[in-house]
Amino acid sequence: MAQQPGTTGTDWRTNAQLPAQIDETVLNTFLDQLDQHIDAKLDERIATLPQAQPKVKNDPSGGVAAILGVGIPFVVLAGVFGHQAGAVLAVLVIGGLAVLRLLRD
Repeated sequence: MAQQPGTTGTDWRTNAQLPAQIDETVLNTFLDQLDQHIDAKLDERIATLPQAQPKVKNDPSGGVAAILGVGIPFVVLAGVFGHQAGAVLAVLVIGGLAVLRLLRD
């Protein structure tokens, strides 16, 4: 006999007050209809919620902070390990990334 978790040796249908002769397909059909009903109610509630406003992407401060936060250590490390040529190359790469960021926005 099928048992529901947490029961002790008795048929779970008797604990839930369901008739013992209930067919599994009838139960599955009922559960599917219940699931569809719950989904419909949730869709109704979601439709009544206010829509989120899109974020404005005109503020370049996040991009500038990211470029500086990554760029400064990159230039220092390139200068230490690549000397002057490495530092110049790092500055050019960081500058190129900053220009691409500005063009993308």
